[in-house]
Amino acid sequence: MNIVLINAIKSADVTKDINVIVLTGAGRAFCAGVDFKDIAENDSNIIESREMTETFEQCKKPIIGAINSAAMTGGLELALYCDFLYAADSARFGDTHAKVGLMPTWGMSQKLPRIIGINRTREMSLSGNIIDASAAMQWGLVNKLCSKDTLLDETLTKAHSIAEHIQVNTQNLKKLMNEGWKSTLEQGLLLEEKYSYPHNRTVDLTALTQPTPEALREEIARCRTMTDKPFGVNITILPSITPPPYEDFAKIIIESGVKVVETAGRSPEAFMPAFKAAGIKVIHKYTFVRYALKAEN
Repeated sequence: MNIVLINAIKSADVTKDINVIVLTGAGRAFCAGVDFKDIAENDSNIIESREMTETFEQCKKPIIGAINSAAMTGGLELALYCDFLYAADSARFGDTHAKVGLMPTWGMSQKLPRIIGINRTREMSLSGNIIDASAAMQWGLVNKLCSKDTLLDETLTKAHSIAEHIQVNTQNLKKLMNEGWKSTLEQGLLLEEKYSYPHNRTVDLTALTQPTPEALREEIARCRTMTDKPFGVNITILPSITPPPYEDFAKIIIESGVKVVETAGRSPEAFMPAFKAAGIKVIHKYTFVRYALKAEN
Protein backbone atom coordinates (compact mmCIF):
# COMPACT_ATOMS: atom_id res chain seq x y z
CA MET A 1 0.00 0.00 0.00
CA ASN A 2 2.84 2.40 0.86
CA ILE A 3 4.40 2.56 -2.58
CA VAL A 4 1.01 2.86 -4.29
CA LEU A 5 0.07 5.81 -2.08
CA ILE A 6 3.49 7.42 -2.53
CA ASN A 7 3.17 7.23 -6.31
CA ALA A 8 -0.42 8.54 -6.22
CA ILE A 9 0.57 11.62 -4.17
CA LYS A 10 3.58 12.30 -6.40
CA SER A 11 1.43 11.99 -9.51
CA ALA A 12 -1.28 14.31 -8.17
CA ASP A 13 1.32 16.87 -7.15
CA VAL A 14 2.63 17.25 -10.71
CA THR A 15 -0.72 17.01 -12.51
CA LYS A 16 -1.73 20.49 -13.66
CA ASP A 17 -5.48 19.82 -13.53
CA ILE A 18 -5.31 18.87 -9.83
CA ASN A 19 -5.17 21.72 -7.30
CA VAL A 20 -6.20 19.95 -4.08
CA ILE A 21 -5.80 16.34 -2.93
CA VAL A 22 -8.43 14.56 -0.80
CA LEU A 23 -7.32 11.44 1.07
CA THR A 24 -9.95 9.03 2.39
CA GLY A 25 -10.42 5.35 3.15
CA ALA A 26 -11.79 2.95 0.56
CA GLY A 27 -13.16 0.38 3.02
CA ARG A 28 -14.64 0.20 6.49
CA ALA A 29 -11.66 2.08 8.02
CA PHE A 30 -9.71 5.16 6.97
CA CYS A 31 -6.56 3.16 7.73
CA ALA A 32 -6.14 0.56 10.47
CA GLY A 33 -2.35 0.80 10.44
CA VAL A 34 0.47 -1.29 9.06
CA ASP A 35 0.69 -5.03 8.45
CA PHE A 36 3.00 -6.34 11.20
CA LYS A 37 3.87 -9.48 9.21
CA ASP A 38 4.84 -7.33 6.26
CA ILE A 39 7.11 -5.22 8.50
CA ALA A 40 8.86 -8.31 9.82
CA GLU A 41 9.43 -9.84 6.39
CA ASN A 42 10.18 -6.76 4.30
CA ASP A 43 13.26 -4.61 4.95
CA SER A 44 12.15 -2.16 2.26
CA ASN A 45 9.54 -0.78 4.70
CA ILE A 46 12.25 1.35 6.32
CA ILE A 47 13.09 2.95 2.98
CA GLU A 48 9.41 3.33 2.10
CA SER A 49 8.73 5.03 5.46
CA ARG A 50 11.32 7.67 4.71
CA GLU A 51 9.99 8.12 1.19
CA MET A 52 6.43 8.39 2.51
CA THR A 53 7.43 11.20 4.87
CA GLU A 54 9.40 13.01 2.17
CA THR A 55 6.59 12.64 -0.37
CA PHE A 56 3.95 14.22 1.86
CA GLU A 57 6.27 16.92 3.18
CA GLN A 58 7.35 17.91 -0.32
CA CYS A 59 3.84 17.88 -1.77
CA LYS A 60 3.09 21.46 -2.80
CA LYS A 61 -0.68 21.04 -3.05
CA PRO A 62 -3.07 21.11 -0.08
CA ILE A 63 -4.08 17.68 1.22
CA ILE A 64 -7.38 17.27 3.08
CA GLY A 65 -8.02 14.10 5.03
CA ALA A 66 -11.58 12.75 5.02
CA ILE A 67 -11.54 10.33 7.96
CA ASN A 68 -14.45 8.01 7.26
CA SER A 69 -13.89 5.58 10.15
CA ALA A 70 -11.00 4.28 12.28
CA ALA A 71 -7.57 5.92 11.95
CA MET A 72 -5.37 3.76 14.15
CA THR A 73 -1.61 3.99 14.80
CA GLY A 74 -0.09 4.10 11.29
CA GLY A 75 -3.48 5.27 10.06
CA LEU A 76 -3.39 8.17 12.50
CA GLU A 77 0.14 8.99 11.36
CA LEU A 78 -1.13 8.97 7.79
CA ALA A 79 -3.93 11.37 8.77
CA LEU A 80 -1.34 13.68 10.35
CA TYR A 81 0.34 14.03 6.95
CA CYS A 82 -2.75 15.90 5.77
CA ASP A 83 -2.97 19.68 6.05
CA PHE A 84 -6.25 19.39 7.93
CA LEU A 85 -8.95 16.83 8.63
CA TYR A 86 -12.70 16.44 8.25
CA ALA A 87 -14.13 13.37 9.96
CA ALA A 88 -17.31 11.32 10.12
CA ASP A 89 -18.98 11.58 13.51
CA SER A 90 -18.42 7.82 13.86
CA ALA A 91 -14.65 8.05 13.29
CA ARG A 92 -12.18 6.93 15.95
CA PHE A 93 -8.52 7.73 16.52
CA GLY A 94 -5.86 5.82 18.42
CA ASP A 95 -2.16 5.18 18.83
CA THR A 96 -1.24 1.62 19.80
CA HIS A 97 2.52 1.80 19.27
CA ALA A 98 3.14 1.17 22.98
CA LYS A 99 0.77 -1.82 23.03
CA VAL A 100 2.40 -3.60 20.10
CA GLY A 101 5.99 -2.74 20.99
CA LEU A 102 6.82 -0.47 18.04
CA MET A 103 8.07 3.11 17.81
CA PRO A 104 6.51 5.64 15.43
CA THR A 105 8.39 6.36 12.18
CA TRP A 106 5.99 8.65 10.29
CA GLY A 107 6.19 11.62 12.65
CA MET A 108 3.51 10.79 15.24
CA SER A 109 5.70 11.56 18.29
CA GLN A 110 6.40 15.10 17.07
CA LYS A 111 3.29 16.11 15.10
CA LEU A 112 0.54 14.93 17.45
CA PRO A 113 1.72 16.90 20.54
CA ARG A 114 2.05 20.03 18.42
CA ILE A 115 -1.60 19.66 17.40
CA ILE A 116 -3.41 18.43 20.52
CA GLY A 117 -0.84 19.24 23.22
CA ILE A 118 1.88 17.20 24.90
CA ASN A 119 -0.20 15.98 27.87
CA ARG A 120 -3.06 14.72 25.74
CA THR A 121 -0.56 13.01 23.44
CA ARG A 122 1.16 11.34 26.38
CA GLU A 123 -2.16 10.03 27.66
CA MET A 124 -3.29 8.88 24.23
CA SER A 125 -0.03 7.22 23.14
CA LEU A 126 1.18 5.76 26.44
CA SER A 127 -2.20 4.25 27.31
CA GLY A 128 -3.21 3.27 23.79
CA ASN A 129 -6.70 4.61 24.48
CA ILE A 130 -8.97 5.31 21.54
CA ILE A 131 -10.75 8.67 21.27
CA ASP A 132 -13.96 9.33 19.40
CA ALA A 133 -14.59 11.97 16.76
CA SER A 134 -16.12 14.40 19.25
CA ALA A 135 -12.98 14.37 21.42
CA ALA A 136 -10.79 14.70 18.31
CA MET A 137 -12.79 17.78 17.38
CA GLN A 138 -12.52 19.30 20.86
CA TRP A 139 -8.78 18.65 20.96
CA GLY A 140 -8.16 20.33 17.60
CA LEU A 141 -7.20 17.18 15.72
CA VAL A 142 -10.23 17.48 13.43
CA ASN A 143 -11.57 20.68 11.86
CA LYS A 144 -15.12 19.56 11.14
CA LEU A 145 -17.44 16.66 11.96
CA CYS A 146 -19.83 15.38 9.29
CA SER A 147 -22.23 12.51 8.98
CA LYS A 148 -20.69 9.48 7.32
CA ASP A 149 -23.03 9.98 4.34
CA THR A 150 -22.02 13.62 3.75
CA LEU A 151 -18.33 13.45 4.72
CA LEU A 152 -16.90 13.11 1.23
CA ASP A 153 -19.26 15.69 -0.30
CA GLU A 154 -18.45 18.25 2.39
CA THR A 155 -14.73 17.59 2.04
CA LEU A 156 -14.90 17.96 -1.74
CA THR A 157 -16.86 21.20 -1.37
CA LYS A 158 -14.05 22.59 0.76
CA ALA A 159 -11.49 21.29 -1.73
CA HIS A 160 -13.30 23.05 -4.58
CA SER A 161 -13.30 26.34 -2.68
CA ILE A 162 -9.52 26.08 -2.21
CA ALA A 163 -8.98 24.99 -5.82
CA GLU A 164 -10.63 28.20 -7.09
CA HIS A 165 -7.89 30.37 -5.59
CA ILE A 166 -4.61 31.46 -7.16
CA GLN A 167 -2.67 28.21 -6.87
CA VAL A 168 0.85 29.61 -6.76
CA ASN A 169 -0.21 31.70 -3.78
CA THR A 170 -2.04 28.78 -2.12
CA GLN A 171 1.01 26.56 -2.43
CA ASN A 172 3.35 29.28 -1.16
CA LEU A 173 1.09 29.83 1.86
CA LYS A 174 1.15 26.12 2.64
CA LYS A 175 4.93 26.04 2.38
CA LEU A 176 5.31 29.12 4.59
CA MET A 177 2.99 27.81 7.31
CA ASN A 178 4.48 24.32 7.31
CA GLU A 179 8.06 25.58 7.49
CA GLY A 180 7.16 28.10 10.18
CA TRP A 181 5.41 25.39 12.19
CA LYS A 182 8.75 23.61 12.57
CA SER A 183 10.50 26.70 13.94
CA THR A 184 10.14 29.25 16.72
CA LEU A 185 7.79 32.21 16.40
CA GLU A 186 10.74 34.53 15.82
CA GLN A 187 12.13 32.30 13.08
CA GLY A 188 8.68 31.91 11.57
CA LEU A 189 8.20 35.67 11.33
CA LEU A 190 11.55 35.95 9.58
CA LEU A 191 10.42 33.25 7.14
CA GLU A 192 7.23 35.22 6.45
CA GLU A 193 9.29 38.30 5.68
CA LYS A 194 11.66 36.27 3.50
CA TYR A 195 8.89 34.72 1.39
CA SER A 196 6.09 37.28 1.46
CA TYR A 197 7.75 40.57 0.56
CA PRO A 198 9.41 39.32 -2.66
CA HIS A 199 6.19 37.55 -3.65
CA ASN A 200 3.96 40.57 -3.00
CA ARG A 201 6.17 42.78 -5.16
CA THR A 202 5.35 40.57 -8.15
CA VAL A 203 1.58 40.76 -7.68
CA ASP A 204 -0.51 43.16 -9.73
CA LEU A 205 -3.28 43.94 -7.26
CA THR A 206 -5.36 45.47 -10.03
CA ALA A 207 -5.84 42.13 -11.73
CA LEU A 208 -6.45 39.65 -8.93
CA THR A 209 -10.07 38.74 -9.57
CA GLN A 210 -10.94 39.37 -13.23
CA PRO A 211 -7.71 39.78 -15.22
CA THR A 212 -9.35 40.99 -18.44
CA PRO A 213 -12.50 42.90 -19.43
CA GLU A 214 -13.77 39.80 -21.24
CA ALA A 215 -13.28 37.75 -18.07
CA LEU A 216 -15.38 40.32 -16.22
CA ARG A 217 -18.11 40.02 -18.87
CA GLU A 218 -18.15 36.25 -18.43
CA GLU A 219 -18.28 36.54 -14.64
CA ILE A 220 -21.22 38.95 -14.79
CA ALA A 221 -23.02 36.55 -17.14
CA ARG A 222 -22.26 33.65 -14.78
CA CYS A 223 -23.70 35.60 -11.84
CA ARG A 224 -26.91 36.20 -13.78
CA THR A 225 -27.39 32.44 -14.10
CA MET A 226 -27.18 32.16 -10.31
CA THR A 227 -29.70 34.84 -9.30
CA ASP A 228 -32.44 37.06 -10.66
CA LYS A 229 -31.72 39.64 -7.97
CA PRO A 230 -29.79 42.86 -8.66
CA PHE A 231 -26.09 42.76 -7.85
CA GLY A 232 -23.18 45.16 -8.02
CA VAL A 233 -19.65 45.07 -9.39
CA ASN A 234 -16.50 46.32 -7.70
CA ILE A 235 -13.79 48.12 -9.64
CA THR A 236 -10.66 48.96 -7.65
CA ILE A 237 -8.41 51.59 -9.17
CA LEU A 238 -4.87 51.20 -7.91
CA PRO A 239 -1.58 52.78 -8.98
CA SER A 240 0.42 50.59 -11.32
CA ILE A 241 3.31 51.01 -13.74
CA THR A 242 1.25 49.21 -16.37
CA PRO A 243 -2.39 49.73 -15.31
CA PRO A 244 -5.09 47.47 -16.72
CA PRO A 245 -7.58 48.92 -19.24
CA TYR A 246 -9.98 50.48 -16.72
CA GLU A 247 -11.95 52.17 -19.50
CA ASP A 248 -12.67 48.77 -21.06
CA PHE A 249 -13.69 47.34 -17.68
CA ALA A 250 -16.08 50.26 -17.22
CA LYS A 251 -17.48 49.71 -20.73
CA ILE A 252 -18.16 46.02 -20.00
CA ILE A 253 -19.97 46.97 -16.78
CA ILE A 254 -22.21 49.39 -18.68
CA GLU A 255 -22.87 47.00 -21.58
CA SER A 256 -23.75 44.20 -19.15
CA GLY A 257 -26.54 46.25 -17.62
CA VAL A 258 -25.10 46.41 -14.10
CA LYS A 259 -26.82 49.16 -12.11
CA VAL A 260 -24.62 49.39 -8.99
CA VAL A 261 -20.85 49.88 -9.03
CA GLU A 262 -18.63 49.99 -5.96
CA THR A 263 -15.32 51.71 -6.60
CA ALA A 264 -12.25 51.83 -4.40
CA GLY A 265 -8.70 53.08 -4.54
CA ARG A 266 -8.07 56.13 -6.66
CA SER A 267 -10.78 58.52 -7.82
CA PRO A 268 -13.28 57.10 -10.34
CA GLU A 269 -13.88 60.63 -11.66
CA ALA A 270 -12.90 59.68 -15.22
CA PHE A 271 -15.66 57.07 -15.41
CA MET A 272 -18.42 58.95 -13.60
CA PRO A 273 -20.05 60.64 -16.66
CA ALA A 274 -20.44 57.31 -18.48
CA PHE A 275 -21.72 55.56 -15.33
CA LYS A 276 -24.25 58.33 -14.65
CA ALA A 277 -25.41 58.35 -18.26
CA ALA A 278 -26.09 54.63 -17.98
CA GLY A 279 -28.11 55.14 -14.79
CA ILE A 280 -25.53 53.36 -12.63
CA LYS A 281 -25.39 54.17 -8.93
CA VAL A 282 -21.76 54.53 -7.82
CA ILE A 283 -20.60 53.84 -4.25
CA HIS A 284 -17.01 54.87 -3.63
CA LYS A 285 -15.15 53.41 -0.66
CA TYR A 286 -12.67 55.53 1.24
CA THR A 287 -10.64 54.83 4.36
CA PHE A 288 -10.65 58.49 5.44
CA VAL A 289 -13.65 60.77 5.92
CA ARG A 290 -11.97 63.70 4.17
CA TYR A 291 -11.63 61.64 0.98
CA ALA A 292 -15.28 60.64 1.15
CA LEU A 293 -16.33 64.27 1.46
CA LYS A 294 -14.15 65.16 -1.53
CA ALA A 295 -15.76 62.39 -3.60
CA GLU A 296 -19.23 63.58 -2.61
CA ASN A 297 -18.44 67.02 -3.97
